[in-house]
Amino acid sequence: MYRHLLLPTDGSELSVRAFTAGAAFAAFAEGQRGMIREGLDADLTAFEGDVFSIPVGTLSSLPVAATVVGGEVVFTR
Repeated sequence: MYRHLLLPTDGSELSVRAFTAGAAFAAFAEGQRGMIREGLDADLTAFEGDVFSIPVGTLSSLPVAATVVGGEVVFTR
C-alpha cells in the first residue's frame, strides 16, 4: 500500500542503490552481495534499456534481458 513512499522507482542512482546495496545492507549481507565485485555473490538482473534514463515510475516495466544466479545464467531473452 505505501511501498511507493518507501522505495524510489525512477531509475535514478538512488533507486538502483536501494534495490542493490541497500537491500544487501538491510539483510545484513553487504559483505556477500549488493554490488558487482569479485568475491561477492553473482546474482544480478540485466535489463533491456538504460535504467538511469527511464521516466519516473517505470522501472518495473523495463524488460529483463538476462538473470544470473550464483554466477550461472538462468534466463536470457
